[in-house]
Amino acid sequence: MTKYIIARLAGIVPTTLLLLFTVVVLVRLLPGSAIDALEAQAAVAGTTGISGEAREALERRLGLDEPLPLQYIEYTWNAAQLDFGRSVLRGEPVTKMIERTLLPTLMLGVLALAWASVAGMIIGLLSAVTRGTAGDYVMRSLSILGLSIPNFALATFVIVLPTIWWKWSPPVTYTSFDGSNLWTYVSQFLIPALVLGLALSAVVMRLTRTQLLEVLGQDYVRTARAKGLPERTAVLRHALPNALIPVVSTLGLEVATLISGAVLIEAIFGLPGMGRMLLTAISERDYPVIQGIAVVTGMFVIFANLLVDISYGWLNPRVRLGA
Repeated sequence: MTKYIIARLAGIVPTTLLLLFTVVVLVRLLPGSAIDALEAQAAVAGTTGISGEAREALERRLGLDEPLPLQYIEYTWNAAQLDFGRSVLRGEPVTKMIERTLLPTLMLGVLALAWASVAGMIIGLLSAVTRGTAGDYVMRSLSILGLSIPNFALATFVIVLPTIWWKWSPPVTYTSFDGSNLWTYVSQFLIPALVLGLALSAVVMRLTRTQLLEVLGQDYVRTARAKGLPERTAVLRHALPNALIPVVSTLGLEVATLISGAVLIEAIFGLPGMGRMLLTAISERDYPVIQGIAVVTGMFVIFANLLVDISYGWLNPRVRLGA
């Protein structure tokens, strides 16, 4: 298992280098620049625009006057030291801005992933073992409904409909964590996490059901039953671990979807996470902030898939033996 984990860790290096290259190139392809945004702000405020010398100085500070390969090398070196530069419009280190907004995004994403995984697997398991019954049809119908409703539309319904029907709406104000208000802090993420994780729970449910039905028809499961093992043991101990391998793979890939979905959910529920900061940075063409957030979220996806690979070796020993 150790050799298997080391091999997977080694694969992170080229993936990270490719991520950094992609971020540097794609951000440069955005129309306009942070300097153009500063000039627009100056025009709105009625002040003098940026002079030629000031513009050249800003370009040098941002490294925009250098060839793209050199920009990539410098950015990679600085990112390895957790230095993502400074915000052009605010002058604040991007690392500090990310530190300030990382916890709300992490809390939202972890809660959404946790409930979607647990609920999806349990409902998928129940649907598979009750195949063809009324309960199975109800659970499958609910999963289709969960896939059909966009999370931003559901979030809007969750806020608006209770207000109309019961004169109550979920809180859309943010309470910071101060060490003594753990439940108050966590509770404000519960409804947004339920909304964000609904579609993922439907995906997990349907995939778990499909894979479990396929595994239950395998020879080794029929042999286990023929030897007199209880149905619960045959399903939970022999069939479920093998059925979960594609499910775990899907969860790793869906981390990116959760992060992208969190952008709108944070905006709707008033959560000051990285998603809202990214929207602001894109509108302002604040290159360093966009790049820093893209790299951090990309690293989350990379490490999530690393955990998926490691879980493969735990669920199926044949995977790690072939590493």
